[in-house]
Amino acid sequence: MVKNLLLGICLTGGAAIAGACSANADKSGNDSTADTQSEQTAAYIRLNCVYNVDNEHAADATALARQLIEASQTDDGEIEYDMYESATRPGHFIIYETWKDQPSLDTHSASSHFTTIVPQMQAIAPLTVERFEKKRS
Repeated sequence: MVKNLLLGICLTGGAAIAGACSANADKSGNDSTADTQSEQTAAYIRLNCVYNVDNEHAADATALARQLIEASQTDDGEIEYDMYESATRPGHFIIYETWKDQPSLDTHSASSHFTTIVPQMQAIAPLTVERFEKKRS
């Protein structure tokens, strides 16, 4: 059930990983692209990066993800950055990122640690990025 939910709400995240998603959709599953106005009014931006690797590459993928997480946790505007592995499906990970705003996410996406590590991760397995925004009231 979670698998269907996660794959059904794919949105592009940072510029360097935009190719990881095959479609743009909001939480309701409707095809859409966030406009500049909605990005400016977001209270925070949450990215769920789904990363499924085979057992042969799990150790390398985990090591790279840990490097990315450690470096990203010091980025300005980072609220949360962590990774979880499925308890029932080894090699199925979700990296959770929460950002203060779009400029913080853009800076992170252009950082040397991001532009170096993410392509190495994608060489092992594709990342599927889902985007959620909490709007200001």
